[in-house]
Amino acid sequence: MNTNNRNVLTWGIENQVLLEQKRVAVLGSGNLSQIISASLAGLGVGTKKQGGAIIQIGDGVFSDKQKDLLAIESRSRIGQRKIKTFNSVISKINSDTNYLTFPSSFSAALLLSLGADYLIDATNSPRSKQTSAEFCQKYNIPMLSVSSSRYRAAVTTLNPNDKNAVSSNLRSLTHQSFKGLTQHLPTSCIASGLALEELRKSCFRYEGADDSLDNLTSFHYNSLSFYKNRLRSDLNPHSTDLSQYKVLVIGAGALGNFVALGLADLGINHDIIDFDTIEGHNLNRQLLLYGGEDRYKAEVLAQRLKRYNPNIKIGVEIAKLGKVSKTLKGDQIWLDKLVDEEAKRIGFPNPEFNSKAELKEAILKKYELNEKKEGKGIKLFTRSDSFEYGYDLVLCCVDNKFARIWLEQMCQSKYSKEQPGIPLIDGGTSHDSGQVAVYVPGRYNRIRDPLSLLQQSARYESCIDNPAGSVVMSNSIIGGMMVTEAVKVLTATYEPRNQMLINYDTKNPRRINQIGRI
Repeated sequence: MNTNNRNVLTWGIENQVLLEQKRVAVLGSGNLSQIISASLAGLGVGTKKQGGAIIQIGDGVFSDKQKDLLAIESRSRIGQRKIKTFNSVISKINSDTNYLTFPSSFSAALLLSLGADYLIDATNSPRSKQTSAEFCQKYNIPMLSVSSSRYRAAVTTLNPNDKNAVSSNLRSLTHQSFKGLTQHLPTSCIASGLALEELRKSCFRYEGADDSLDNLTSFHYNSLSFYKNRLRSDLNPHSTDLSQYKVLVIGAGALGNFVALGLADLGINHDIIDFDTIEGHNLNRQLLLYGGEDRYKAEVLAQRLKRYNPNIKIGVEIAKLGKVSKTLKGDQIWLDKLVDEEAKRIGFPNPEFNSKAELKEAILKKYELNEKKEGKGIKLFTRSDSFEYGYDLVLCCVDNKFARIWLEQMCQSKYSKEQPGIPLIDGGTSHDSGQVAVYVPGRYNRIRDPLSLLQQSARYESCIDNPAGSVVMSNSIIGGMMVTEAVKVLTATYEPRNQMLINYDTKNPRRINQIGRI
């Protein structure tokens, strides 16, 4: 199974070929351009076989002030050109990608000679963006202007075929408010996902109202805005030392990769729990797991993150969630209710189960809602573990609905007056949408009864045996937003709401919307 398999399952081989034929130029060598280039490789953009390419142009050099995602496999030297080292990682994410790097500043002659048919300016330089826009307008090349900072991200499109795109209107592409600001990975992940959806829409659309951004129109993400998509900040930025906190990340898959990367970028110490091993089809959206086939995801992810930020403390648990005590009556009542609800959803008989007893056995075996340890070296993570380890926050990055139900119940458990529960941020994605739900005891209520998750279908077979479509964009966006919300929870930067649910939908004109009551 190759890297592009999950992409093909999402939109078909014909559309995948359209992406592979793209020759996309990425300008910049900072965090934003690096996550965009890695994500392009995950998408399968620009393969030699189809005549496409990922063309990266940038004149940045290594410094002791910035961490570099695409340089963790090489020895970087202060003052050395960054881009020269990036190919090592990109080729491991997707060996079929035709990745061309040029350690130089913007060059019209170079882009024309390489035949770039799409340009993404991922710098925070208004001058670079102005030059890029004038070039793209002159030579009729679509462009995306993308920027990020600590709290914000922005994406603006240029379609030269639009006759209204005159030179006097190009200022919206320059993103003046980002000038001189450092690009951080959580918002860079959000900007990258939003930008690559626009690239995808230039190749093909999903059914329904899957429209691109209007020409010379900007989309803004602002974690300090109540509505997330507005320039104006409603909250004051924090000034807290984030290294004092300890966070638990559940899942080292697609979401977990982006969440853990964002935490490492911000210097937040965390533990990662996962028991799965790496398969080749993971690499289209689990960008830090390259070259680690058959190894545990959590171990490989932690190893790469420590290279990215040697100052971070990362723990690894090869474990499953879901230990239900045989001696606690409340646990057994909850488990029986869970089985009853699932039985109502699927009905009997069905192709998988003939009775409720068979269903319960499958849930106990597959989702580890028991006390039996299975698998060499795999432990069971219990409710009491979360309090024993003293986590300040839990981030749920799994697509297993029973594990999510168990985790929500765990975080809402009241152990004492002093410890009414643990804050939880739960993320979920599909190929074109996703959501972030935030629960904080005494501040943000849970969005729904966790058992309502049982309305969703369950997977009892292995994802290796029956894989589903999954792409990098929605995971990048939701993962980035989970981290920006995590920072606000850790620093008590609360909004005047009693509910917190953030939705992303690529078919929604606003893309990201926050739901809650003020």
